[in-house]
Amino acid sequence: MRRNCIAVSCLGLTIIFITGLAQAQSEQAKQITCTGKVVDDQNRPIAGVKVALHEMIYGPTANSYDTKLIGEIKTRADGAFSFSTSAESDVYRYGYIVAEKEGLALGFANWRMNEGDKGLEIKLGRPEELSGVVVDENDKPVADAQVSIAMLIIGTMQEDRGVGGPIAIELFTSTTDITGKFKFTKIPPKATAEFIMKKDGRATVGTYKNAGGADQKLNFAAGQADIKLVLPIEAKIEGIVVQKDTGKPVSGVQLTARSEQGIPYFRQKPLVPNEDGKFSINALASGRYTLGPVQSTDELADWVAEPVEVIAETGKTVSDVKIELSKGGILEVTVTVAVSKQPVEKVSLGVQNTASSQYYSSRSDKDGIARIRLMPGEYCLQARLFATEPSGYCHH
Repeated sequence: MRRNCIAVSCLGLTIIFITGLAQAQSEQAKQITCTGKVVDDQNRPIAGVKVALHEMIYGPTANSYDTKLIGEIKTRADGAFSFSTSAESDVYRYGYIVAEKEGLALGFANWRMNEGDKGLEIKLGRPEELSGVVVDENDKPVADAQVSIAMLIIGTMQEDRGVGGPIAIELFTSTTDITGKFKFTKIPPKATAEFIMKKDGRATVGTYKNAGGADQKLNFAAGQADIKLVLPIEAKIEGIVVQKDTGKPVSGVQLTARSEQGIPYFRQKPLVPNEDGKFSINALASGRYTLGPVQSTDELADWVAEPVEVIAETGKTVSDVKIELSKGGILEVTVTVAVSKQPVEKVSLGVQNTASSQYYSSRSDKDGIARIRLMPGEYCLQARLFATEPSGYCHH
């Protein structure tokens, strides 16, 4: 992968990015189909299994996504199932397939829906449990805490069998009893999991730590009954959003607080300051956060700001945080086919600030033009079609 490193000033910048994109392929079929079979631990087909396909729905910002139930069927006598959906899409599509049968563990498969047809096998075995206790910072049990499995994989990441995000939370959520205990059933054998916990007045805490690598497993294994999770008192951040040149308060701008841990399965909803430009963020765990306006991939932002770093501490409120908005500069990128010079629509463009590592993105319009509002600085540029790997060119 090559990248294009560029400098952006407050006066804005226009560059022409000529991609080496091939000519468009022939029109895809109107439908794509995913077929598969559900079997038991002896590889015998299981009839009457409820199988559901859930598609990830990505929002206009990096912090927003949801899921949508695409279809739900039951397996035939031979354990077979299939789902069909439209092949026409200009966005990356990803689906979770969930198989459920009374008395057996849940089963999962993943479908990269832009790739077309795919044969799958889902194995349902004897259910395991995951159980433990939630305690506070003083090792006292926490009652009425919501504990969810936020990520579950069978085997390793590379095997691409598991569930995460909103679907995992929908399937696996428990409330602690008076002694702080929680329990999950229907856990697949050989599965590993991570949790996310929350309760009013306390931090929202996730257990996932990205160790990297396709052979990675998660921290909590099927059958484990001695889990102890700590849920401390929340930290808070309070502040104001103003125009940098005038000091005038700004309302209606969506803000985000990004943790240095970069927990992938927990996306905090954007926060909107009140009419006086003031904001308050609660339910935070202790740690370092980067605050700034949310960037949309579909529309040119009205404002940008230098990232503001804040260190939050358990049980404390960081006050007088100021986010200063400015118009910055506009990076305009034109994407064309190398030979014909025709504009290329719906190419994803991303830039990353080389100093702060902040990432911003946009998509090219019908004229092949993408625009991103940025603060002055040096950025690395990437481009990709919705279902391809990033590509580009690197120079100063």
